[in-house]
Amino acid sequence: METKTKAMVGENLVETYSPQHFRQIRRLFHVPDDFLRQNVDFSTASDFGGKGGSLLVYSKDRRYILKTVTTADQKTLLNLTEAYLDHMVKKDSMLARIFLHFHLKGSNWIAMNNWIPGKSNNSFSIVYDLKGCDDDKKLVSDNEPIKVRRSRWYSAPYRWPFCSKQCILERSIYKQGKLEARTVRVTLRREHRNKLISTLERDVEFLRSFNLMDYSLVLGILSEDVNRHDKEYKKNVWRWKGWFRGERVTFYVGIIDFLQVWNLKKRVAWVLKIRERNKSTEPPDLYACRFLQNIRRLVGLETRSGGESLNIRR
Repeated sequence: METKTKAMVGENLVETYSPQHFRQIRRLFHVPDDFLRQNVDFSTASDFGGKGGSLLVYSKDRRYILKTVTTADQKTLLNLTEAYLDHMVKKDSMLARIFLHFHLKGSNWIAMNNWIPGKSNNSFSIVYDLKGCDDDKKLVSDNEPIKVRRSRWYSAPYRWPFCSKQCILERSIYKQGKLEARTVRVTLRREHRNKLISTLERDVEFLRSFNLMDYSLVLGILSEDVNRHDKEYKKNVWRWKGWFRGERVTFYVGIIDFLQVWNLKKRVAWVLKIRERNKSTEPPDLYACRFLQNIRRLVGLETRSGGESLNIRR
């Protein structure tokens, strides 16, 4: 039977799931048990542009992200918690670090580390969300968030008089960002590049073994590292120096949104999108191989075909 306890999140006393497991993860990363007490304002919750319509809240210190989870993701996490803890404890991982799983006012939430820390959304020069397919996108450009403007067959076209000039411009910027995200390249030192790939291979194999897909690598790029003096941030993120477009920069990376299981709904969507050859709706084996191939390409390694060469067991 699932063990539950109470915890303070902001001004709210909430019911938590699997408290012992997530307490161990907090201990592993030196996060205090009261890390969210007086540190969250749920009135700032917003739809961050994701397809699932989840709500997202940043902690006041910007070190953590709180996000609602769907019914399907809730079931996945409950089933995955013990294995997730074991995976995180045994070796380095780039999976988002879930520090608390709780229920509040009819919704289930997770609290995790913020891979892209800073004083505001505009702290990073550029941020990408990379899946290794046509759903790659640019989230921040020149320190400014990019507004999500998706084109759907059932929505009005992005042209006058159906949309305002501002809306048309936002769609153009969003589309250009997606095109850029598909071809982005970065340069890392060999030891950092090898560490990135070996850690991702282990994480991706873990996700594939649990039939999970549709996850992303978030990549933040800083011309000037605003977190360079904050030891707490440095301790809880993956960050490396490198080069981007000929400029010396700092990269922040991590895997997010990894609770989507390959279920009947996804299988139906895959059939309906059969003509779309490069979308995120792919079986876990195919998704894992393509994801790793594209991350290899991102850091300048030659792409190798076949799951075995990428350490993905079938």
